[in-house]
Amino acid sequence: MATNLAGAGPAARPAHLLAGRAQTAHNPPTLLRSATVTDRALPALVCAVLAAGCGGGERAQDAAPSDRPPLDACALLTSADAEAAMGEPPGEPRAGDVIESDQASVHDCTYLGSSGSAIVLVVRHGKRPDVPTMDPDGVRQALGDGPVTDVPDLGDTAFHADVGGQVQVHVFSTPHYFSVGVSLDDSALAAERGIAASKAVLGRL
Repeated sequence: MATNLAGAGPAARPAHLLAGRAQTAHNPPTLLRSATVTDRALPALVCAVLAAGCGGGERAQDAAPSDRPPLDACALLTSADAEAAMGEPPGEPRAGDVIESDQASVHDCTYLGSSGSAIVLVVRHGKRPDVPTMDPDGVRQALGDGPVTDVPDLGDTAFHADVGGQVQVHVFSTPHYFSVGVSLDDSALAAERGIAASKAVLGRL
């Protein structure tokens, strides 16, 4: 069962991801408000980041916070990466707001193509270097009942899933978690290219 560092239950959205903003129907989470991803890419990708439990448990109380600055998602996922994944030149990168807390920073970056293709990176950097920032089981649960395929030799744990119109590759590499979502007509190709892009991102962390 997933646990989060804020002490909420497994179905709750981690409070530290909301950057101090109360979550209500009129004040949705910051990642939703940034609206940097396409309509078909947004729902499951953001839900996986906001709804999943966080790792670490009691160890988080003992670990020393890192002073590393927040990660720049648009530097981690380059225009060249986007073109390779989308199969066409991307538009200018669209960076979302940085969500900052004492536990983690979250940032996202999106590239759109003229044919409707897209790639989006959401990266979460935990500030406690020896504590996992997300729980893989919690993310799997957030993805729903569809098939999830493990990806070997990518971070500590990685898997991908087709969420309908987008294939998402989720990578866990302590203290980082990130998801690369690729929207193409061919889901098998989207998975292959999403994995390649994820390897590029992981190499820059």
